[in-house]
Amino acid sequence: MPYPQSPALAHTLAARRPAARLQHLPHYLLFGAALVAFLISAGAMIAPQVAPLLHRADVQESATHSAQPAPALSRADVDTVLSYARQMRADDTLVELRPGVFAKRSNVHGVDVGGRTIFYDVLPHQSFGPLRTGRVDESQVDVLARERTGDALVLVYVLK
Repeated sequence: MPYPQSPALAHTLAARRPAARLQHLPHYLLFGAALVAFLISAGAMIAPQVAPLLHRADVQESATHSAQPAPALSRADVDTVLSYARQMRADDTLVELRPGVFAKRSNVHGVDVGGRTIFYDVLPHQSFGPLRTGRVDESQVDVLARERTGDALVLVYVLK
């Protein structure tokens, strides 16, 4: 051993060790703060993308599990509403919802069938009926029909 150990030196080195650990504490705090900020910003970016998917699943599930009896609608009336949902009709003009966003009038305001207004939403595609846009919730509508059209489900309903 080239240098003899000094008790004073050993005491000084032992006293410095906890201080050395505390020197790295700001680095850990900075890393933790950056990680939390990243997770919050990632959640803020992802939430708007995921929310419509969750809403669609809720609407589809509630539509398939609805136990309340709905008012009767004849097959001819259902076919009339489906003709508005499936194609562009001459009597179904486009309305501007906001600048640059247009939708069929029947999808926004419903279809007049026998003196009552019948609404439809095409799931999972973009629709602008009161149920799909959130103006009303599932408890405020009576589902009259569910019709499969290719890969889409047309939900036909009236307001309570």
